Amino acid sequence: MYSLRFDAAHQEFLRWQMEHPGDALGPVSEAANYLFTEFDRLGVLEAQFFVKDSTFAARKKLLPDPDMRARFDAALVRAEAEARLRLAEDPQHPNSLFALTLVYGLKADSAALIEKRNMAALRYTRQASELAGQLLGVAPDYHDAYLATGIAQYIVGSMIAPVRWVLKMAGYAGNKQQGIEELRLAAEKGLFLGPFARILLAIALGLNRCDTQPSWDVLRDSGNLSSASVLFVLHEWLTKRNVAAGEYGLMAAFGPGFSAEMLLLQWA
Repeated sequence: MYSLRFDAAHQEFLRWQMEHPGDALGPVSEAANYLFTEFDRLGVLEAQFFVKDSTFAARKKLLPDPDMRARFDAALVRAEAEARLRLAEDPQHPNSLFALTLVYGLKADSAALIEKRNMAALRYTRQASELAGQLLGVAPDYHDAYLATGIAQYIVGSMIAPVRWVLKMAGYAGNKQQGIEELRLAAEKGLFLGPFARILLAIALGLNRCDTQPSWDVLRDSGNLSSASVLFVLHEWLTKRNVAAGEYGLMAAFGPGFSAEMLLLQWA
């Protein structure tokens, strides 16, 4: 999330574009920065917005900043034009396919989380997933692409059976468990989107009081130890919990200056 320093990130993306003219990853990264700036301003980045289905379903249509919206749209247009121009020369160019995947993923995020246009968001999600599938076909190790395919699988697979059936008839297929597995691949091996995939994976897997009890125990017994708390919490899990081999966990901490660290764990 650019450590929430969106102005500094914007300047960095502009410098990168000057050094790499014609690379669609530059303008699509700029567009992502604009969108997350709006998410931060509108409160979309608050965790409780996503954890409960009822909270998400009851979300209101938000009012974006017109200037920021215009910049976002313009950056997406540049990114798509540059990506398609490069793909006309090389239809298997990985970075251009990835940039197009991000273009439609960002459109889906904006449509769902700001404009509350759910069906439009679903269409964009499917386009992003199809582009990600093309990317994985030519570059199987481009693990960031699994974020797009995983989200599409998870969203459709999480819907009630009658809705899934209707969507399947319309060409939307999904499998919740497959989506989680693909999010895990992006979380473990993604070069660009790994941190974001880890957040989505934690939301998808769900957390309850039992899952977070070791954290509460450390807080009760030792107080607030800032980001070092995670080492004590991990010790609680290792010594007092029986976790099956192969299970995953997400270790997350916040430190001074609103620094944040995350680490995906797997039990051996």
